[in-house]
Amino acid sequence: MRDFVPLTILSGAIMAKFINPFTDVGFKIIFGQEMTKDLLIDFLNDLLVGERHIQDRCVLHEFPSG
Repeated sequence: MRDFVPLTILSGAIMAKFINPFTDVGFKIIFGQEMTKDLLIDFLNDLLVGERHIQDRCVLHEFPSG
């Protein structure tokens, strides 16, 4: 299994080549963007099979841009 996600899927200027999704910062960079909203919802619904169904998400404490 690959531990890192290439930054080419993300927008914005980031210095590193890869982001580790297993860290708080990495997870929020990958899943906390508007363009990855559907990806996060699908991911969480796959984890919660048979339980409640997530239809939307709201990101609190977003990282400042810039």
